[in-house]
Amino acid sequence: MLRPRRSLGVSSPAKQRKKAAPKNSMATRANRKRLPSYLKPGSAVEISSDEIGFRGSWYMGKVITIPSSSDKDSVKCQVEYTTLFFDKEGTKPLKEVVDMSQLRPPAPPMSEIEKKKKIVVGEEVDAFYNDGWWEGDVTEVLDDGKFSVFFRSSKEQIRFRKDELRFHREWVDGAWKPPLEETEEEEDESEEDKLDDSEDEEDILARVDLETTRAIAKQMFSSGTVVEVSSDEEGFQGCWFAAKVVEPVGEDKFLVEYRDLREKDGIEPLKEETDFLHIRPPPPRDEDIDFAVGDKINAFYNDGWWVGVVIDGMKHGTVGIYFRQSQEKMRFGRQGLRLHKDWVDGTWQLPLKGGKIKREKVLYDFHINYEL
Repeated sequence: MLRPRRSLGVSSPAKQRKKAAPKNSMATRANRKRLPSYLKPGSAVEISSDEIGFRGSWYMGKVITIPSSSDKDSVKCQVEYTTLFFDKEGTKPLKEVVDMSQLRPPAPPMSEIEKKKKIVVGEEVDAFYNDGWWEGDVTEVLDDGKFSVFFRSSKEQIRFRKDELRFHREWVDGAWKPPLEETEEEEDESEEDKLDDSEDEEDILARVDLETTRAIAKQMFSSGTVVEVSSDEEGFQGCWFAAKVVEPVGEDKFLVEYRDLREKDGIEPLKEETDFLHIRPPPPRDEDIDFAVGDKINAFYNDGWWVGVVIDGMKHGTVGIYFRQSQEKMRFGRQGLRLHKDWVDGTWQLPLKGGKIKREKVLYDFHINYEL
C-alpha cells in the first residue's frame, strides 16, 4: 500500500533510479561542472527514496547543507522536509542526509494549457497522497470528475480529484522531460519552421577577416583580461564559457582559466589553451531589452551560454526558448537570457530572424593593413 512516511530518527540514503540521457540533449562538460544550480542551502527541492514502500514518491523539502568543496568525494546533502515531521504534533520538520541523486528542483507548475487539458485513461500522472507525490497511471475517468489512478509500486488503485494530480515529468540531464506541455509544442511547431537560429560556425567565419581578428586578439587579450571562450568539442559548438586570460601562448593562442568549469578534482578552476578564433570579450549588457518571439538569444545553462530562439514571450516571469541543436524547449527567467551577438572583426553583430544582421556596435576601433 502507499504508506505515509514515518520518521525513524535516522537518515535513509538511497539512489534514484537512473534514466538514460537523451542523445541530443545539451551536454554538460564531463568532470568540469560545479554542483547543480538548484543545490544551494535554502533551495526548494523534491526528494525521492528507494526505501521499500516509497519508490516512485517525491516529497517537498529544502536543502540545508551541500557537500563541502574540500571533500571532493562527498555526494551527500542534508535536507529538511516540508510535510514530514519527527513528532506527531508536526512542529519538528524531519531532517535527513540523502544522496544528491535523490534530489531535483520542484516540478514546474501546470501551464494554463495543461490546466485545460483533459486527463485521459493511460495518462502518466503524479498524485498527491500521504504528504508526497506518487507516480501512477490513470485507469478510469469517473462521472463525478474524479480519476482512478493505479500505482505499480503498491498495486493499488485510488480515486483523486483533478487538483490532486499533475502531469508526470522526469528530471533528466538537468532538464524537465517533457520541457513544455505537448499541446504548446504542437502550437509552436509551425512557428519553429519559420525560425532560424542555426547559423553555422562556417557562416560566421566567412564574415571574419582572419588577420584582423588575430591582430585584435593579440592586442586586446592580455593576462587577467575577462573573456568568453567557445569550443569545437562535439556537443558544445556555439556555447560560450566565462573565463579570464592567464597568459598569451605564442602568436595565436591563449591559456585561459574558466570561471565556472573545474578540473577533474572538482575544486581547481579548469585551464585550457584556446586559439584567437575561439576567444572574445564578454558581450555588452542588454537588461532593458524585451525579448520577442523570433529573437535569437543566448541562455545560461550548464555553466555556459547556449544559442537558442524565443518561441514564447514572457509569461509568469519566464520566456520559452527552443534549442535547434538539441531540439529541446525550456523556460528561462530574464536574468538567464541575453540577445545573441557575434564578435566579427572588432564589432558586435546582432542578427534578425533568418540570420540577417540587425545592427553593428563597434566596441574596438582597430584598423590594420597586411601584405599577404
